[in-house]
Amino acid sequence: MAEKFLKPEEITSIEILEKEVGKVLLLADKGVTKMVVATIIGNRLFDSPIWVLLVAPPSGGKTEMILMVEGLDFIYAVDDLTVNTFASGMKRAGKETSLLHKINNGIITFKDFTSILSKNKEARGEILKQLRQIYDGDYSKRTGNDADIQWKGKIGALAGCTESIYRFLSEFSDMGDRFIMYNIEQPDRIEQARRALQNTEDMSEKRAHLKACFTSFMTHCIEKTEDAEDVTIDGEVQESLIRVADFATRARSAVLTDFKSGLVDYVPKAEMPGRMIAQLVTLASAFVCINRANPHLTPNHPAHKGKITEDEERMLFKTAFDSIPRQRRDAIYPLAQYLGGVSTAGLATKLELPTESVKKYLQQVNALGLCTRVKKGGKQGDMWKMKDQWRQIMLKIEKLEVYDQELLGDDSAGDEEDWDAVDSYKQIIEGLDESLDARL
Repeated sequence: MAEKFLKPEEITSIEILEKEVGKVLLLADKGVTKMVVATIIGNRLFDSPIWVLLVAPPSGGKTEMILMVEGLDFIYAVDDLTVNTFASGMKRAGKETSLLHKINNGIITFKDFTSILSKNKEARGEILKQLRQIYDGDYSKRTGNDADIQWKGKIGALAGCTESIYRFLSEFSDMGDRFIMYNIEQPDRIEQARRALQNTEDMSEKRAHLKACFTSFMTHCIEKTEDAEDVTIDGEVQESLIRVADFATRARSAVLTDFKSGLVDYVPKAEMPGRMIAQLVTLASAFVCINRANPHLTPNHPAHKGKITEDEERMLFKTAFDSIPRQRRDAIYPLAQYLGGVSTAGLATKLELPTESVKKYLQQVNALGLCTRVKKGGKQGDMWKMKDQWRQIMLKIEKLEVYDQELLGDDSAGDEEDWDAVDSYKQIIEGLDESLDARL
């Protein structure tokens, strides 16, 4: 039996909106709806721009989420980008007609940012250069026909892309990345296919309904938010976000490698955490505004004191870690978990990838100063161990299950499932807090 839909004006809280979305889409990710809304609200109410990439496989829900916000009059959907999309130099009746001047203080949406990455290297490089300038709020273009373009302002962005984005992150990071990423957790494949079949006949009507619901709710949030600039995020939360932003920006920083061998050639100075922390804190402020707009907010809700919930804090941590290239993340997590370190062969076995590929990932993590390397040779290869200061952050933020073991390859290690997790996990965390505070 089909569920009854609410009227758009009945959507007065994020919880009601999430339930309404769930009537149409099968979402395993419990935070993606709030993240999308916070991106729009944060861009609209605060000075710092937020640029979020929703990362998911094809048919993974990113396009549907972006379609829902396109009913607002300050949202500008862009299907494709060329070097002349933002500023062509064309004028009508003596007035500048460039897209930038039309959308100032608005938000751009890209349903498929991946298509931009498929362009030739020169075009892609020029577009990324323009995007960096636009994020920074100061764009200029010389057209050669006495129609030079100057623009200053602020623009937000929400885009969808597949995981192929991680192959191109070096082009972003070596010149300062402006995007943060949110990987959409995927539901069971078979259940998702069943839901898609259910939506086949009337999906256009359901999309229109959800777009109306998003439009009504976000308009409600903006209208109910008074003195947004007075929202102050709790100092303890800010400190946690600073630490995770410091780690994530270091871990995603550029590492230049030889084109043929893949070996590390040069390591530029690591990206500073300023842009990422600004976006994370703005998203946190948007969470507070969204919660305060709820007419039935309980008196003891953290939003009354400028605080966010634990679930919202975890979403921000996730966004920071999702912004790290996938290959490096796959190496970083086991490094944090195995207190004795990991061998090249051990990590390759765990990830089910070729040893030579995993070795390159570990070399990049090592080059960024996140782990140490002990040359061993033999079938196990070198041993790699995460530095204490970074493990402390990983264990504190991610609350990983840890093992007082080395991670070795199949020829010398028992079944991993037989290894006991460290019983003194809480003691480890408590012991790390003091030393972490001293280091930072």
